[in-house]
Amino acid sequence: MAQIENRRRFFLSTGATALAATFGSRFLPQTRGDETGNTAPAKRLRVVPLSTIDDPWIDQLKVTMRSPERGMSLLIFDPRFQDEPIDLRSPEGIGSLISAPGSYRYVVGQSWQVSQQGNWSYKARGLQHYAGSRTPVFFNGELKCRTEIHPDGLTAHFSLYNGDFSTQKSVFLWVCALYRWAPRFEKKTLVSVDGQMVDYETACQGTRGPSGMRTLTRQGLAEIMRLEKEGHRVHCPFRRDFTAEGVRAIGTKVDGKEIWSVLRSDDAVLLGGNDTNPCTDMALGLGDLEPGERRSAKVSLQLVECPQEQILERI
Repeated sequence: MAQIENRRRFFLSTGATALAATFGSRFLPQTRGDETGNTAPAKRLRVVPLSTIDDPWIDQLKVTMRSPERGMSLLIFDPRFQDEPIDLRSPEGIGSLISAPGSYRYVVGQSWQVSQQGNWSYKARGLQHYAGSRTPVFFNGELKCRTEIHPDGLTAHFSLYNGDFSTQKSVFLWVCALYRWAPRFEKKTLVSVDGQMVDYETACQGTRGPSGMRTLTRQGLAEIMRLEKEGHRVHCPFRRDFTAEGVRAIGTKVDGKEIWSVLRSDDAVLLGGNDTNPCTDMALGLGDLEPGERRSAKVSLQLVECPQEQILERI
């Protein structure tokens, strides 16, 4: 009864327009996004100014957002290479493990706000997302994100609410750390396998979906097996005899010292990333969302200065 009441209040608060736009449509349309393997020359980067932020970490790490039309992104500026920001897409997309390559959609239009402590957040209802045509689509849901800024990175806390009439099966949020604006980072990326950081492209061969989808984690494999046991026809082009952990890294050097940008989540179910358009990606699994239910997941991005062999010890 509580979930029904929560759903009723959600519909009242979102208004008739969102209801009319979403009634009778699927929460997760079976369509791909449009930025897979995008290697076009980067256009001039637009950001929201940092001048209004006054907080204790400003001399160590700076975080701002891209222009509103690309509201999925937070830009992370490290003072060691502050002219080359990391583009953390929070999230970049949403989908379902029943068909990760087919259900994936890009999410846009998040309206970020910043606190005096420098923590960013947004709350988006009737969330807008688009596929190849860039035509906006809306669904009855609410996505929240709240960041915690640390001296060497940030943690993003997500929660997704299902305001639809049907259960949404095995939902994930796709997070991408993109290095298009930071060419100093190598195209080679790493992944954690059996407690060791190894070359991602070698260990996880072959892209099998948008945004470089390649490899399940143990949690992701367990989720695939659960769905199949329930009788769902799962489209899973990923290997089942190999899994990796939810840790992805990409490196650079400053004054001869190795610096690694590490994306990590205990909620990761699927890993991705493109070597031609350097990025480290992962899907954060939320499981099944019942009508009126909200579920949460989190991811962290950390910049660590150490040799490759010590990455897992430092995060």
